[in-house]
Amino acid sequence: MGALGCLVAALPPSGRTTPWLVRADRARTTGDLVAVSAGVPGTVLRVRTPEGQYVRAGTVLVELDPTAYRVALARAQARRVAAQARVRAAGAALAAAKRAAGSGLAAAIASAGQVPSVPARPEAGAPSPDPATAAQAREARRQLADAQAAVLRAARAQVGAAQQAVERDRALLAQGLIAARELENDSAAYDAARAQAAAAEAALRRRRAGAAPAPSADAGAPPATARDQAARIRRAQAALASARAQAQAAREDVTAAQRVADRDTALLAQGAIAAQQLRSDTTALSAAQARAAAAEAAVRQAEADLAEARARAASAEAARRQIEAARRAASARRQQIARAVELARQAEAAIAEAQQHARALAAAQAEVIDAEGAVQAARANLGRTVIRAPVNGWVARSAAAPGQSVRPGQPLMSLSQPGHTWVVAEIAGTQAARRVHAGDPASVTIGGAPRQRFRGHIVRILGIGQPAPDGSLPGRAAANAAGSTAVEIALEAGEEGDAIPIGAPAEVVVDTRRERPAALEGVQAQAPQPTRPGASAAREGGGGPSAAPAPPSRGAPAARGPDPARARRERLSRIADEEQRNLAQLAAESARIGSIILGAEPGAARTQGPPASRVPTLASGALAWPVSGEVTSGFGWRVHPIFRRPEFHTGVDIAASPGTPVLAPADGTVIFAGSMPANGTLVILDHGHGLSTTYSHLSAYAVRPGDRVRKGDVIGQVGSTGWSTGPHLFFEIRRNGQPVDPLEP
Repeated sequence: MGALGCLVAALPPSGRTTPWLVRADRARTTGDLVAVSAGVPGTVLRVRTPEGQYVRAGTVLVELDPTAYRVALARAQARRVAAQARVRAAGAALAAAKRAAGSGLAAAIASAGQVPSVPARPEAGAPSPDPATAAQAREARRQLADAQAAVLRAARAQVGAAQQAVERDRALLAQGLIAARELENDSAAYDAARAQAAAAEAALRRRRAGAAPAPSADAGAPPATARDQAARIRRAQAALASARAQAQAAREDVTAAQRVADRDTALLAQGAIAAQQLRSDTTALSAAQARAAAAEAAVRQAEADLAEARARAASAEAARRQIEAARRAASARRQQIARAVELARQAEAAIAEAQQHARALAAAQAEVIDAEGAVQAARANLGRTVIRAPVNGWVARSAAAPGQSVRPGQPLMSLSQPGHTWVVAEIAGTQAARRVHAGDPASVTIGGAPRQRFRGHIVRILGIGQPAPDGSLPGRAAANAAGSTAVEIALEAGEEGDAIPIGAPAEVVVDTRRERPAALEGVQAQAPQPTRPGASAAREGGGGPSAAPAPPSRGAPAARGPDPARARRERLSRIADEEQRNLAQLAAESARIGSIILGAEPGAARTQGPPASRVPTLASGALAWPVSGEVTSGFGWRVHPIFRRPEFHTGVDIAASPGTPVLAPADGTVIFAGSMPANGTLVILDHGHGLSTTYSHLSAYAVRPGDRVRKGDVIGQVGSTGWSTGPHLFFEIRRNGQPVDPLEP
C-alpha cells in the first residue's frame, strides 16, 4: 500500500481526554494474505517458522519428508545412466555393423567383378561346342547375372540404410543430441554406398549386354567321336595302299606292252610278222597306258582322302580339347559365382543387422530423452519438498504440523506482506462514532509497543458493529444492536522491520477535529483504497519492485518536524522521479525486446514481415496457452500496480503457482534467454514470419539461444523475478516487434 502522507496531528498524552480525540474500544490488524501451498504430496518433516515470525522471500518455511523423492531421483538417475550406456553400446554396435556391411558389400562387388565372362561365340577356326557344353555355358551366364543382381540389391539396401542414418542424424543434430562429426561420417558412408551401387549396376548392365551367345552353325549335328575318326583314317590308308598297288601293276603292264610293241616293230621290219600283229600290240600298249593313268589318279584321290581324314581327326581333337577347357572354365565360373552370391547374401544380412542396430540406437536415444525428463521432474519434485516464502512478510497463520500428510495445492501457511496491512477498529458509543469521518487522522499502536506506533487515516466507515477476528463484519442489524461503529484505517508504509502481522491487537486514537492543519488538506483524496482482505497479491502482475517512499521515524506517534508540508512535497517529488525512471526503464526494456526480436539494435531499420494476415493468438486457438490460469491483467492501458501511474500493458498477466512449467505455444527458435531489471528472467521465441512471443518474470529457463523448440516443450518455470507483485507469467505476442493483444479473437 502506498504512503498516505506525513500527518502532523499532535496527539496529547494517552491519559488526557480532549473533545476532538476518539479512542477505539477494540482494534485488530488485517490485510492481504499470500497463501503458501504444498507443491507435491508428502509428510511434513519439520516446520521452520512459527506464527508471528517475519520472514524474507526465499526463507524455508516447511520441509516435507524427501525420502521418497530422493529414491525417485536416484532411480531416475540410474535409469538415465543405463539409457546412456545403452546409447553408447548401440552406437558402437551400429558403427561395427556399418563397417561390416560396407566391407561385405565391397567384397561382394569385387568377387562378382572377378568372374570371367563366357565367350559369346567360338574362336576362329575352332569347332562349335557340343550342345551340352553350350547349355552349360548358358547356365553359367544366367547364374552370373543372378549373382550380380543380388549384389545390386544389396548395394541399394546399403544406400537406403545410409540415407536413413543421415536423415536421423540431421534430426538429432537439430536437437543438440549428437555432434556434427557423426553426421559427416554418416554422409560419407552414404556417398560410398551410392558409388558401390552405381558400380554394381554398371557391371550388371555390361554382363547382360555380352551374355547372349550367337547360334552355332553346327547346332544339332551329332559330334564325331575319336574312334570314328581313327576308323576313317584307317580306311583312307587302306584305300591309298590299294590304289598304289594298282598303279604299280598298271605301270608294269605298260612296260610289258611296250616291250612287246618294240619287239614286233623289229620283227615287222625283218618281215617276220605281219603288220596286223603290230597294230594289235600297239592297241594293247595304249590300253595299258590308260589303266596306268587311272591308277595314278586313284592314288592321288586316296592320298587326298587320307589327308582329309587326318585333318578331320586333328580338328576333332582340337574341338575336344577346347570343350574340355570350356568345361573347366565353366566349373571355375560356377564356383566364383557361388562365392559372389554368398558374399552378397552376407552383405544383405550385415545391412539388415546395421538397420536393426540403428533402430536400437534411436530407441535408446529416445529413452535417454525420457530419462532426462524423469530426472528433471524428480529434481523439481525434490526441490518442492522444501517450501519457501514467496514474498517478504509475517507468518499470519500456519496449518502445518510435523507428521501431517499433505496433498498438492493444500494450503500450509499464510503470509501478510509489508505495505498490505491495515486496521479495523470498533468505536463504542453512538455519539463518539458520529464524530468520526473518512479522512480523519489516527494514531495506531500495535500490541502496546512504542516502536510499533504508526500514523494513518480513516479511509472508510464500514458500518456499525464489531469486526470478526478475520476482519469480516456482521450484518448492519446486528451492528446497530451492538451500539458500535467499525472503521477501516490505512497505515503509512514503513520499512520491512515495521511490517505488521495480521491479527495483532491495536490501540487506535482518532483525531476528529474538523479544522485540520494545511498539511492534511487533500489527504483523503490522495489516499488509495486498500485491497480487501483475502485478495491475492499475485493476481495483479507488476513491472517491477515496490517503489514505497522512505518510512517515517519510529518511536513517535506524531512527528513534529520544522516543516512537514515541505518534507512531504520533497518525498513525493523523489517518488515521482523514481517512478519516471522506472517507467522509462520499462519502456527501454520493451524497445530492447522489440530490437532483439527484429535482430537489430534500438533505432535500426525494422524489416517488414509477411503480407498482412490474422496474427495467431491465444483466443483464436492458433497458439496454445503457455500456462493454465486466470488472466489477471489484460492488454492495453491500465494503472501500474506498483507505481500507480497509467501505462500501456503490452501483454497479459496469467496467474500461476511458482515453479509451474511454461510450455512453448508453437514451434520456434530461442532468440533470447536471460534477465532484465523490470521483466526479470525472460525467454523470447521467434516463430518465423515476424511473429514472436515473450515470457517474463520466470524463476528459471530451460533453453538457450539458438535452441529449436517444439510445441509443448518446457522453456521455463513461473516465478516472480523483476518488478512483480507475485508469482505470475507476463506473456506477450509481437509481430515485427510491435505488441499484439494475445486475447484478440
